[in-house]
Amino acid sequence: MHSVLCSDRLATVNYYADALVIDRPGQRLKEPEWAFLLNPNPVPAEVTLHAHYGDGIRTYAFHVPAERLLPVFMDALVQKNKIFGAKYVSSAPIAIQQTRLIEEEDRRTIRACFSVMAKPGPLPWQDDEELS
Repeated sequence: MHSVLCSDRLATVNYYADALVIDRPGQRLKEPEWAFLLNPNPVPAEVTLHAHYGDGIRTYAFHVPAERLLPVFMDALVQKNKIFGAKYVSSAPIAIQQTRLIEEEDRRTIRACFSVMAKPGPLPWQDDEELS
């Protein structure tokens, strides 16, 4: 598995629909997840993740230095075993890649690992007020 962090453009708003960390006691399959925030700009980026769960929204803040990549280990941050949609709002245009590993805990076997780019906003159906 390798990461390519390729996107068709940078954006101040990025979306990722299928965010999930699976880690249940006694369950063989575990799914840790990372978000990689790429800031190619000559200035730092202040980024807020709005995690949209079925029962509410939680926010998390990140500082991404200029011309740097910030890896975020989602397992240590978000609610486990609960799917959410991610909306990232940044002070500078960035790119975001989500990476998920699927492993069998008792066999130390990696079943799969994949990366998906977040979708840069605005989305075709969005109004401007939805972006902030």
